[in-house]
Amino acid sequence: MKPHPNPGGLSPLDVDDERYIPPPGLDGASIVDRVRRGLTPILLSGHGGLGKTSLLRRVYHELREQDYAVLFDLRSLRRIDPDRVLYDLAVETVQAWVRDGPERQPSPFLVQDLRASDPSFPQGQGRTLSPTEIAIAAWDELTGAADLADSLPLLVDGVDALEPELARAILAQLLHLRPRADLVVTAAPSVSYGPENVGVLDAWRVLNVAPADPETPEGAAFLRSVVKAHGGQLPDEVVDEVVRASGGVLRDLVFLLLDAHSYADEEIDMPSVQSAIADRMDRMRRLLIAGDREALANADGTSGLEIAADRKTRLLEHGLLLEYGRGASSTTRLHPLLRPLLDLT
Repeated sequence: MKPHPNPGGLSPLDVDDERYIPPPGLDGASIVDRVRRGLTPILLSGHGGLGKTSLLRRVYHELREQDYAVLFDLRSLRRIDPDRVLYDLAVETVQAWVRDGPERQPSPFLVQDLRASDPSFPQGQGRTLSPTEIAIAAWDELTGAADLADSLPLLVDGVDALEPELARAILAQLLHLRPRADLVVTAAPSVSYGPENVGVLDAWRVLNVAPADPETPEGAAFLRSVVKAHGGQLPDEVVDEVVRASGGVLRDLVFLLLDAHSYADEEIDMPSVQSAIADRMDRMRRLLIAGDREALANADGTSGLEIAADRKTRLLEHGLLLEYGRGASSTTRLHPLLRPLLDLT
């Protein structure tokens, strides 16, 4: 049996993973700079597979090199409940503080209050505080113990995996920690587009985590480097085809490499890549519904403003429509694997 070229290749990359390649455009340093300038709360928006979690970990690592920061992953919770999420965050904050935080430890009073404030199983002799109150109390003590700033960075991952209504509720709860916490949170397009998200857009600075554009020299060079990091030395025509077919979406690029490796008898070649492409193309075909063809054709190469918000959100969420750039330079293009399906080659 052939060895797998990249076991666990679809997992987010740790900061010391040699396969990590700094992306062009929005990177860890630029987000850290925004945090330092007080340009928070920040919402890192994008569909799955663009590297948001890897980027957030990079930001956390760079912030920790200069100061203290807290990283909280909602996926570590057994149940995500807006009514208690700030309590769970307070617990994680205090635990992280004890493990590797400021030298001055949490006060016994805070620890007692934390135990007494558990919404499910209160215990001990402390004060019974609401989730908001105990979270604020924890961050008040933490920022005081850090003795470096009035606020500290709080990075939250996993909001992008939630249904829109739940995600909006979680985002609203997190805002209670301002101004003690400089928030940087991952989110999906479902909470960053459309009039139903006006509250989010008013409160959060949305940064689009875009695919690397394979039609630009820097984007193509980046994606070729990622292919080499995950797939090793491959023929130029194979690399070019994987880069083109990925549309710059890292998840699609890595999936194509892994599937092509499985299809190949020996080394990855063009026939094995074409088989992998056919699989990904079939997946995309099954996600299309009536009206998508016309909407995608009309949006291709434009700002995408003329697409109905609900359809645009779904197409972005599923990676069928890709958004490149920011602000006035932002453009949308359909995923390259859709072109043959929609006769738009």
